[in-house]
Amino acid sequence: MRRAILLLLRGTVSAPLIALAAAIGHKLPHVERLPIALVLLLAVLAVAIKWGFPEAILAAVAGSLSLDYFFVPPYGFRIQSPTGWADICVFLIVAITTSKLAENARDRNRRLADVNEALRRREQELVAELDIARQLQQVSTQLTQADKIETTAIEQAANAEAERKCQELKSTLLDALAHNLKTPLSTIKMAATSLLSSKNALQGSARELLAIIEEETRHLEQFMSDSIQIARIESGVFSLRKDMHDVRSLINASVQDLAYNLKNRPLEVRVPQTIPCVEVDFRAMKLVITELLANAVKFSGSGSPLVISCQHDNGEVIVSETDSGVGIPEDQQSRVFDREYRAVQKATELRHTGLGLSIAKKIVEAHGGKIWVNSQLGRGSAFHLSLPV
Repeated sequence: MRRAILLLLRGTVSAPLIALAAAIGHKLPHVERLPIALVLLLAVLAVAIKWGFPEAILAAVAGSLSLDYFFVPPYGFRIQSPTGWADICVFLIVAITTSKLAENARDRNRRLADVNEALRRREQELVAELDIARQLQQVSTQLTQADKIETTAIEQAANAEAERKCQELKSTLLDALAHNLKTPLSTIKMAATSLLSSKNALQGSARELLAIIEEETRHLEQFMSDSIQIARIESGVFSLRKDMHDVRSLINASVQDLAYNLKNRPLEVRVPQTIPCVEVDFRAMKLVITELLANAVKFSGSGSPLVISCQHDNGEVIVSETDSGVGIPEDQQSRVFDREYRAVQKATELRHTGLGLSIAKKIVEAHGGKIWVNSQLGRGSAFHLSLPV
């Protein structure tokens, strides 16, 4: 119904306009029938392009009637000659044919426009889908990385917890062992000391054996004490008991602990009188200096000289241990304080607990200091530790 009303309205508009154009052409002087027919044909084609084929048929009929009325003799709606009929029929056929062709072209263009629009929308959808796919891939990658990081963190935490419990168990076992050995060791030492100091002391080889027993007992006591301290440091349950101490006394105590290993070793201690005291845990810091000195003995040739020096610089006391041993390869110097590091050089066997440089570093850093090494392969090493004053 709506289509019929539109057709009627458009026909009502187009037919009078075509008739008006024919009337104007008729009033113009010297205007032939053919030019007017072409003008009317263009008008019908315009209607077909603008509104469609049904409206163009109405316009073609109006144009043929207008052409008959104004330009085919004897004018009016009276056609008497075959030529007039032929002209009117040809006009009508051409008008209808061109209108149909115009409508077909119009429909084809509309369909092409619809296809292009559909393609454009599909392209936008594909672009959106690609963006979503990229975002999903990024999210998946991030989730995978997060899972890996979380898994790694969990593994590291589990390993750290297992290591902590292992160190705690080690410390507990050493404490128990030390407790069980402390009484018999003290009894042996006391008996040996009493025999040596008695008025009826043994003489000769028997006295020498008693002296050895007393010395070895003292060494075992020191060994047990150091082992317990090391285990507590490794487990992270130790606490520093700081007090002001003279650096020379720390060095002397370390030298005393290694007296047996330092036999036939030239040792030079250079501690100026102006060196101030440092606030340290005496036992812990003695273990560090002893470890540095023991490493020097272990990795230097028998009879090679050792030097322990000390200086005060920029609010720090720097203790250095220098040897002329095998040295450390340059690519390993940055790792000597790692827990997993193992020296590849041949070492001398020592009667020494073996603190380890990684634990020595922990102790020094717990005091607010630093520890480092300078070494040249084949010429020896110099270990340094700094302590704030």
